[in-house]
Amino acid sequence: MGGSPLSVATRAGAQRLGLQELLTAVQAAQGRMPSGITVRSESAAPVAFDLGRERTLFVNPYTGQLLGEESPKLRAFLSEVEDFHRWLGLSAGQRASARTITGACNLTS
Repeated sequence: MGGSPLSVATRAGAQRLGLQELLTAVQAAQGRMPSGITVRSESAAPVAFDLGRERTLFVNPYTGQLLGEESPKLRAFLSEVEDFHRWLGLSAGQRASARTITGACNLTS
C-alpha cells in the first residue's frame, strides 16, 4: 500500500467489503459507533469514518484495515473556520447576537 491514507492499492477483480463489515472493524478497533461514513466512488479511495467532530479514520475498503486518521491540527483549524463563518468568532454565550446579525444579512441578500 502507498504511504497516504488517501489512496489504497487495488488488485484487478478485488471486491470491496460491505459497509457492515467495515463498520464492525471500526467499532472493534475504537470501541464506539462512528457518527458518519463517507464512501467515495474512486476504487483506490479509503472509506472515512467520523468519530464525532474530533476524529476521522480512514479504512481500506478491501481489507477493513485501519489506515490512519485525519490530522488533528487540520480538524481543529477547519472547526475554527466553521465557527467563525457561522458565529462570527463569538463564544457560545454570545451566539444569539451572531444569529441576529447573520439572519439580518441573509434577509437583505
